[in-house]
Amino acid sequence: MGFDAKAFVKRLGVYPDAVYEKGFNACLVDHTNKDEFVQLFAEAVKHWSNVLEELSKNSIERQIDIGVTVGTKDQYTCSIALPVEVMKVLTDQGVQIVFSAYPASDETESS
Repeated sequence: MGFDAKAFVKRLGVYPDAVYEKGFNACLVDHTNKDEFVQLFAEAVKHWSNVLEELSKNSIERQIDIGVTVGTKDQYTCSIALPVEVMKVLTDQGVQIVFSAYPASDETESS
C-alpha cells in the first residue's frame, strides 16, 4: 500500500495547509523581513523535525520551497542565508530546498 497522507498527518497530529492523495503542503513561515524569516525558519525546521524524520523513514520525498518576491524598484536582489546547522538537519533528512522567485509589482491599483 502507498503513502496515505491523510492518515499520516492525523497520526502525527500536524495540521498542514492542504492534504493531497500522496502528500501535503504546510506554510512553515510567512514573513517579509529576511532576518526574522531565517530565525523563524530555523524554529520551524526544529518544530517539524519529527515529521521530516518520519517521512524519511518511509522514503517519502521531502521538499521545502522558499518563495521570495523580487523586482520592486527598491529591491535589486534578494538573498537569504540559511544557517549551516539548519541546512545540516535538512540534508541529514534528505530534504530538497527549492527557491521560487515571484515577480513583484510597483504599480498601485487606482480606485
